[in-house]
Amino acid sequence: MGVLRAGFAHLHLQSRENDWFINADTEALEEQLAHFVSRYD
Repeated sequence: MGVLRAGFAHLHLQSRENDWFINADTEALEEQLAHFVSRYD
């Protein structure tokens, strides 16, 4: 895939429910994602 060879990364998250953006774990998810993506420009 050209995008990957060019050095780009892709992260896709999908919830089984349509509530991922309003549930009680949203802040914890944001914190973990910030840690995960901090190594990328």
